Amino acid sequence: MVSRNILLMENERRSPIQYSKYHPNFRKRRKQCLMLAHDVCLRCAVTNRTIAYNDNGPFVIYLHAAHVFADQKDDPDTPLLALCPTCHWHYDHPQFSKDWFFIGHV
Repeated sequence: MVSRNILLMENERRSPIQYSKYHPNFRKRRKQCLMLAHDVCLRCAVTNRTIAYNDNGPFVIYLHAAHVFADQKDDPDTPLLALCPTCHWHYDHPQFSKDWFFIGHV
């Protein structure tokens, strides 16, 4: 069964990560973050590289390594969270009580 979060996602064209905005060790730390989370979103439990579907057809969900503190992207030791794109957006832009509940537990 496909989770509700997957069905609600938009099929947007992925733009490549601009690694110049992050600390030079971000790629390595991203891999570590996803490995520690067992390639699962910490909020909704969708797995990395899941194939999902919407009105435009199938697409692949790639997990993000989200910065816990947005203003510390250039810090080599800032904590990271493995989140799917939808949960990453809700983490950065909380609108509902369940978004704030998750943030309070990080």
